[in-house]
Amino acid sequence: MKTFVGIDIKNIYIIVHKNEDKLFKFQCPSRKWDGFVLITSGEGEVITHEGEVQTVKKNDLILFRKGHKYSFYFEDECSYITSAYDITFDNKVEFPYPIPSIITLSENSAKKIHNMCDIWQSRKWDSYSICRIKLIETYLDIMKKAHLTSHYDRDIAKAVSYIHDNFRNNFSGDEIAHFCSISKSYLRTKFLKQTGLTITEYRDKLRINASIEMLESQHFSITEIASELGYYDIYHFSKTFKRIKGISPQKYARQ
Repeated sequence: MKTFVGIDIKNIYIIVHKNEDKLFKFQCPSRKWDGFVLITSGEGEVITHEGEVQTVKKNDLILFRKGHKYSFYFEDECSYITSAYDITFDNKVEFPYPIPSIITLSENSAKKIHNMCDIWQSRKWDSYSICRIKLIETYLDIMKKAHLTSHYDRDIAKAVSYIHDNFRNNFSGDEIAHFCSISKSYLRTKFLKQTGLTITEYRDKLRINASIEMLESQHFSITEIASELGYYDIYHFSKTFKRIKGISPQKYARQ
C-alpha cells in the first residue's frame, strides 16, 4: 500500500527580498508563521531553533516553523529573501520526512525562489495562486530529496541533491566538489562507496529514466530527447541508453 503525503500552503503573508548593512543582527524569540529565508549574498551565522550555530552563505535556505526561535548575525553587508505563510501536512505539525533546517540550494533551485519572489512582488491578480503552487512544489522537492538522501551522509546527500537538480546539464566533478565544499578525489571515493555508482553513472541513470518518460509520451524525437538531456549527439545518447537498458532507444520506442 502506498503512503500518500498531503501538503498545503495557506495565507501567504509576504515574500520579499531585503538588503542589510554591515553588522546586521536579528533575533526572533518566537516566529509567528511558517516560512523560509534564502541567503542571496554575504556570509554570516544563524543560531537555529535547536540552538546550533551554523555558518550560512549565498543559496543557503533556512526553513522555519511557527513558534521557532532563531537569530542571524552578519558582519558584512548581506541580502536575503524572507517569507511568511501557513503550511500543513495532512493536519500534522511536523514534516512527514525528517529534513535539515538548512539546505544548500543549487543555482537552478535558488533561481526558482528568486522567480517566486518576483511574481509575488509583481502584485498581479494571479500572483497569490502561482506562488502558492510554487511553494508547494518547493516543499515537495525538498521532501523528495530528503527521502532520497536520508541514508547518505551530509556530503553525499548534497552531491545527490545537486545531481538531481542539474542532471540535464553537463557539469564537472570540480563543480560538485565545490558545491559540497570537499575535494574532488574525496567526493569521488565517498560517492562510489555510498551509492555504488560513479557520479557520471548516477547522472546517466537519471537521464535515461527521464528519457524513458519522454519516449513513452511519444511527443519527442530521439534527437530532441538527446539534446534536452545534455548529450552531444544521438550516438552518445543511444550508446548510454543501450548500456543501461539493454536495447537502443529506437527499439524501446517501437515496443
